[in-house]
Amino acid sequence: MRTCSEYPFSCIWFLFFACIAGIAPTPLLASEPLRLGDQAEYFLQPGHLEVAEDSSHAWTVDQVSGPGWSGRFIPRSQLSSIRWNACYWVRFRVTNGVADDLHWLLESYDFTIDEITLYAPAGQGFRSVRAGDTYPFATKQIRHKNLVFSLPDVPPGRTQWFYLRIRSIKPFSLIFVLRSHPRFIGYALSEYYFLGIFYGILAAIALINLFFFTAVRDIAYLYYVFYVCSTGLFAASMDGTGFQYLWPDQPAINHHSIKFSILLMVISSVMYVRGFFRTWENAPRLDKFILLVLLLKIGLYLLNQWRPVILNKIVFDIFPVFVAYAVGILYLKRGFSLARYFVLAYSFLFLGYVVLTLRVLNLIPSTLLTFYAFNFSTVLEMIFLSVALAHRFKLVKKEKERAQEKIIEQLRENELLKDKMNRELEQKVQERTKELLLAYEEISRMNALLNIDNHCLEQTVKGLHQDRVNLKDVSYEDFLKTYPDEEACFRYLADLKWQHGYACRKCANTHHSKGKLDHSRRCTSCGYDESVTAYTLFYRLKFPIVKAFYIVFLTISRKNVSLEELSQVLDLRKMTCSAFKQKVLRAMEEKARTKNGRGKKEASDWSSYLLVTVEEQDTPAADSSAAAS
Repeated sequence: MRTCSEYPFSCIWFLFFACIAGIAPTPLLASEPLRLGDQAEYFLQPGHLEVAEDSSHAWTVDQVSGPGWSGRFIPRSQLSSIRWNACYWVRFRVTNGVADDLHWLLESYDFTIDEITLYAPAGQGFRSVRAGDTYPFATKQIRHKNLVFSLPDVPPGRTQWFYLRIRSIKPFSLIFVLRSHPRFIGYALSEYYFLGIFYGILAAIALINLFFFTAVRDIAYLYYVFYVCSTGLFAASMDGTGFQYLWPDQPAINHHSIKFSILLMVISSVMYVRGFFRTWENAPRLDKFILLVLLLKIGLYLLNQWRPVILNKIVFDIFPVFVAYAVGILYLKRGFSLARYFVLAYSFLFLGYVVLTLRVLNLIPSTLLTFYAFNFSTVLEMIFLSVALAHRFKLVKKEKERAQEKIIEQLRENELLKDKMNRELEQKVQERTKELLLAYEEISRMNALLNIDNHCLEQTVKGLHQDRVNLKDVSYEDFLKTYPDEEACFRYLADLKWQHGYACRKCANTHHSKGKLDHSRRCTSCGYDESVTAYTLFYRLKFPIVKAFYIVFLTISRKNVSLEELSQVLDLRKMTCSAFKQKVLRAMEEKARTKNGRGKKEASDWSSYLLVTVEEQDTPAADSSAAAS
């Protein structure tokens, strides 16, 4: 035998409808008039009401209250259905069976009636009071969310007829109750207190889940916040508090608020289901089907604005909820632990939605329980969905903590690996740096040796050139290879002149700076500027020093060189060659006289005569062409 624990949701359905059947009041078996006694509240049962349909919308209260119109009224219990976009007259009798007058109020639970007019006896006629959701809220006789009328006093023991003219373009319910003033005040306070708790719960749930969304950035929480807000808008549209507090001066909103809030509920609910189960990741086909249902609902809403089809609208309102319910059951069977809270929550929502739909279609009686069934189911649904989201938050938090622990562990491993690699790299860098330093030292040592060798080689080469010049009979072309230009001659003369250091000829200072001309030196003490040719054989030379070097060389090495040969080779005038040759010969005599024995030994070393100073004589000036060459 199967128990209820095996079918928990089926048991919920059974118990809920059992409660509806048990709590719903049964028609009174009293006489047709409503007899007022010691009670403070009386429900007008179908046996108390008589209804007549005014297809012409032209009947007046004087007509319907006449004796000839009694046959047009039928008992409410015999009326199969109420057509929308029609006009009905409803009448009932009230008999005052007590002596005290408690001042009674007539309340209609269905505040969505477009226009309702109460005709109460007053003298020989009737006085009328009009209300409805097509009029501003301030025009109501009693400022209550429902339609409430104040009835005139019925004399004790008397019976009076009351007439209601009802016109509405949408279905409506004939749910009326008579309450005394004290009872109405207590009931209204309790009802508003209950609704305040209801909307307070919705607001608290919305704020909490909005906080969760800002904390975890999960889109499912944001969809749920939208769903809670749209549910609150739908409930406010259904119970009349929206008209009373949100748009009291805009009664036209009443015709669209319910449909629009249902659309928002469906959209946010479907998107919440997608976000909660993440169907786009683990069930792409199911996700496409859910989106298709959502698009059909939106399309039907747009179609309903052009051509209202109330039955199809209600069916398609329930169908997306049923799809969401089926998705939850599917994931529950797959072993998704949070799905059990989701399925339980949507079970209550689905039950409330079914009861609401059946009540709107007048398939079940409208009682206090059925009227607020959606509110009760919504609160239960919100509680279980909040529990589901709270568990989801814990799971997400645990997953993040595990992920963070893995990341931290990975970072630790990476840090250790990095430290190890850094140590190894540092060790390799040190070893490589040591090798490079050793190689650099070796290269520096070798470069130093090479520089020494190069210097020695250069000196050797220079010596060889000089030896070649000194020891052989060198032509002017070969001589130019050793002394190619004036710069080479001046540099050689400077090295030869100051080879033992600089000493100023004026003040004997040994420090100098660069002079005005190339290779000249200026004394840092007295400022005397000594050129490189001063106190040499070439002082005040009028022709190129390279040619003068060669004249010195030939005169020293070949004393019998002729002036014709010098003039031809050097392209100088004979007088110029003769004058400078005489200067060289005087230098040789001067050197021989001052050096005695060394003069003969160094006769062939022509460079030793370059620094000999001789007295100036009248030397013919060199021609410009020779000097230029």
